[in-house]
Amino acid sequence: MPVTAAHIEARIRDALPDARITVQDTTGTSDHWAAVVVTPAFQGKSLVERHRLVYAALGELMRAEMKRWEETIPIVSDVRGRGLMLGFDLVQPGTQTLLDKATTKRIFHDLLERGVIAMIYNPEVRINPPLVIGEEQAMEALATMREVLRDTAQRISA
Repeated sequence: MPVTAAHIEARIRDALPDARITVQDTTGTSDHWAAVVVTPAFQGKSLVERHRLVYAALGELMRAEMKRWEETIPIVSDVRGRGLMLGFDLVQPGTQTLLDKATTKRIFHDLLERGVIAMIYNPEVRINPPLVIGEEQAMEALATMREVLRDTAQRISA
């Protein structure tokens, strides 16, 4: 299902309730959007700081999903991040000992085979999606990542 202008506006409004927001489909295909956001929250902020405010809503949604993994996937630990700069550690189940690089490299390749590129070739994982990612794409990538991490945890524990 394509992302709609109303959905994008609602996400931005969640992060910036007092904003005036205009969202335009720049190609007519519902996959390239331009948003104009005017808010007093931008006053005195650089362009990068303004973008961080807008993307905070999606980043928080992604971080909340990844935080749930700490309880359900025994190799995921210390989920952290701000905005769309997210990360976590991959550890031996039941410990804080980082996984070996051979295991994380296999996770990287498993994800790559499923169409997800993630900086997961080291046990200190960074997730840094492009600023143009939509919620549906982000959550689909996280669902794939969750599946691969669960499979890896089961393989390690066996």
